[in-house]
Amino acid sequence: MPDTLLTVTRRVDPLDHIGHDPRSLYAEPFWLGHLGPSSLWLLRLFAHHFDTTDTFTIDIDIDIAHVAQTIGLSSSLSRLRKTIERLERFALLTTTEVTTLAVRSALPWLPVADVHRLPDTLRIEHQHAVDEFTTTHPADAELRDIAAHVASMRRRGTGTTVIAQVLSSWNVSPDTATAVLAA
Repeated sequence: MPDTLLTVTRRVDPLDHIGHDPRSLYAEPFWLGHLGPSSLWLLRLFAHHFDTTDTFTIDIDIDIAHVAQTIGLSSSLSRLRKTIERLERFALLTTTEVTTLAVRSALPWLPVADVHRLPDTLRIEHQHAVDEFTTTHPADAELRDIAAHVASMRRRGTGTTVIAQVLSSWNVSPDTATAVLAA
C-alpha cells in the first residue's frame, strides 16, 4: 500500500441491485459482527465519496492517513491495511493495483453460514428482512438465495468449477449462474 494516496474506484457487481448500502439499517446489525467496525466505517466512507462524485465510474484519490484517522485508526497504516485485507476476504473490495482499490457499492445479503452464527434475536430479525424482501421483490428473491449460498461456498474455499456444477444440479439458469459467479 502506498504511503500517501489511494485511488478508489466503484466495482460494478451484477448483484448490487439486491444488496444493501453500507449505511443502511441492514448493514449494522447483520454485517458489523463479521466485518468489524473499522471495515464497515471504511465502506461507509467510500459510499459517501461515491455519492459525491458526478459519474458512476470516477476514480477518487484519497489521502491514506486521512482515511485512517477518519475511521478511528489514528494514522496507523498497518491497521488500515488489515481493514482493507478483511474487506478483501469478504469480497467487498479488490486490490487491482498497489495503489488502487475496487470497492463494491452495496453489501450483499449475509451468507447463509453467517446467518446461522447470528444470535437468536438477530437471526429472527434477519429472517423478517428476508421475508419482506421476498414479498416485495419476488423476482429477485431466488437470486438473493442463490447468491447467499454461493457466498457461503466461496467462504469455505469451494472453487468456481464446483460451484458452477452445484448451480447446474440445482437447475439454475445459465444467465443467473453467470451473474452469481461474476459477483
